[in-house]
Amino acid sequence: MHALGVLLYELLTGRSPFRGSNLFQALKLVESLVPAPPSSLRREVPAALDAAVGQALQKRREDRFATARDFAAAVRSAVPEAAEPLRPPERAPRPRWLLVAALFAVAAVGLLLVQAVRAVPRALGGALTDAGTAFGEAVARTVSTTVLAHQHLALGQWASALAHAERGLAEGDPSLLPIAQDEFLLAYHVWPLAAGLPGWLGCCDERQRQRLFGSGSEPATSGPPLVQARWLLGRGDARAALAALQQLPATAFADTSDRRLVLLAAHAVGADRAALGALTQRLVLEADPAARLLAVRWLPAEARAAAFAGWAAVVPIGEPEHWLALRCADACRDGVDAATAAQNAKMAWLNGAGELAVLLDAALPALQHRGAPARTVAPSPEAVLRRVEAAEPADTPASVALRALLRFASGDPAAAEQALAELPASTPAALQPFQDWLAAARSGNAAEHAAQRGLAQARFGDLSSARWQFGLAKTPTANLCAWLLAPASADTPVPTDVPAAAFAAAAELARSGAAPVERLLAAAAAAPAEQRLGFLRLAVLAGAEVDFAVAPWNTYAESPASEAFDEEVNGGLRR
Repeated sequence: MHALGVLLYELLTGRSPFRGSNLFQALKLVESLVPAPPSSLRREVPAALDAAVGQALQKRREDRFATARDFAAAVRSAVPEAAEPLRPPERAPRPRWLLVAALFAVAAVGLLLVQAVRAVPRALGGALTDAGTAFGEAVARTVSTTVLAHQHLALGQWASALAHAERGLAEGDPSLLPIAQDEFLLAYHVWPLAAGLPGWLGCCDERQRQRLFGSGSEPATSGPPLVQARWLLGRGDARAALAALQQLPATAFADTSDRRLVLLAAHAVGADRAALGALTQRLVLEADPAARLLAVRWLPAEARAAAFAGWAAVVPIGEPEHWLALRCADACRDGVDAATAAQNAKMAWLNGAGELAVLLDAALPALQHRGAPARTVAPSPEAVLRRVEAAEPADTPASVALRALLRFASGDPAAAEQALAELPASTPAALQPFQDWLAAARSGNAAEHAAQRGLAQARFGDLSSARWQFGLAKTPTANLCAWLLAPASADTPVPTDVPAAAFAAAAELARSGAAPVERLLAAAAAAPAEQRLGFLRLAVLAGAEVDFAVAPWNTYAESPASEAFDEEVNGGLRR
């Protein structure tokens, strides 16, 4: 019954009652949108027919027509002139004078012939007009798809740009593939970075990623570096992507999209705002929407909220980025009504942000992130998990990881580690910590298992439980993480003999602002030379600004180790 109502609506108006920029948005509109009556698009549609279509499109089954016969009766009564049965032709009385009949017959045939001859050019002209119109519309669609994809990309409306580019790909324009790939990367990876959240949240639409980048586990080794870099960024391996891009000469980045790709990879790898600011200037991207949004990540909570609100003010209300910005602004303010925040996330979802809107909505209050206000009441992990499970498909890598963290935080570690088994075989590189957690759970190594559980608890800000797990583990990684999470007043000795792998594992804790910058800089000044880089990298991730005029940065100002410093601490950005 509902489908018949949709079909009748389309026949009356020439358009679907549920027009979304993509299939996901259209399906959500079917659930929530009450379409405008057909008469709002075509004035001659009578009110009774509006009512019949509206009843067929009701959300609840019991509110629709009980039978198709009832639906047909409502349509007939709404348009009575079209519902009258055809009358059988009446037999004309035989004329009395056959000659008169013959004359009339000849005249009628002659008239029909004249009309037929006259109708030929009209029919031919109409056919040519229709063909020309169809061709013009096809050309206009092709042109507008490409133009709109570029326009939305330049304005920072990446979800709409991606929808236009994918439509062009479906219509057979392969030149739009790199544009669609860039739009995919921006749409999913800029927002977590700007919101101060872990980068793995951007790995939230594996099906679309495989559609755009292919399902293989390795990029084409014979392809250009830019192609490989896009593929690596799509998998969340930003460091490898940046390394590939750094092999290219500066003249290779004449296109704005390619320069934007470099900046996205650099932000995903580095945290030194001075180096990233200088890179933004060298790439001439200061006015680019992606660069302006990425710069928000260093601001304090109030300034960040204002920046997100300003972003929403200049993005049209019909774009998902408008609502994503409002949801991120909510997370940076105290006292925001939970219903308002949820509504902003839902509107981002309905307008085409898809899985990202759900994951951001769940992660902003649940995961520890720099710039968030001190909350007096935070939603319980169980409540957030119910919201995610009700709205978010479980077949995306980031969704699997977030569900595991929420289950763990709600007190069911066994269910959390069982959920991690759902990670796909080609798990993005950004989700490697979750693979390590799963491997530790299966290995039987109690110490490593405790260390991984401590990292999971620290992500939610449950620092006391995390420190307890690290105390059980007593591995090099656990010792370093326990020191990072120790209260500032505690007289905890700086760990020694810390391997590089331990610094890498602790990076997410430092990025969330778990350790004061001063403690990390003091530890770097006192650490052996082979460990100093690790502490300095954690300090940069925690928000330290590099100043080569003072210790301990001056150790690497003009020394042979400066290249190693730039590579490990800044991801090679200063090159």
